[in-house]
Amino acid sequence: DFFELDVFYKIPLWIGFTITSVILFSSVFYLDNYRDNQSKNVLEAKDILILGAIQVFSLLPGISRFASTFATAKLLGFSRIGSIYITAALGAILQLGGSAVAFLIYFFKPSLVQYCWESSDLIAFPFAFVIAAIGYAFVIGLYKRGMQWIFGIYEVCIALYAYFL
Repeated sequence: DFFELDVFYKIPLWIGFTITSVILFSSVFYLDNYRDNQSKNVLEAKDILILGAIQVFSLLPGISRFASTFATAKLLGFSRIGSIYITAALGAILQLGGSAVAFLIYFFKPSLVQYCWESSDLIAFPFAFVIAAIGYAFVIGLYKRGMQWIFGIYEVCIALYAYFL
């Protein structure tokens, strides 16, 4: 059948990685367009709606929420540091919210859990959160130095791998 060809299963993932790499590489060119004293300091309702739309766009497979939010905040006129803080705040809210929902499901509606939970999961969640926070700090450090292009190279490699897999 025409729709069962392998290419249709690969398109979303490799296209998403390619879009992310384009976002990362292009953000290098407009990274310092604004001086800190000329950049925006306050999120307006319009900014919040645009950033929320980007969060929804980032649900597509392969599209980095961090990269797309950072690039969008930068395009909206925020400084590099301001864009990083906006992106990190959104990420932290989602991470904490996801952990809270997982714990609530575990304790109050275990029938909703699709796989077997064990007591070790109560240790795994906080450990995974700490490891993710360390990774987040590393990524933020690279973005602060304007080195997000490193992740662009990584995304190109992943897109090629996903395409040729």
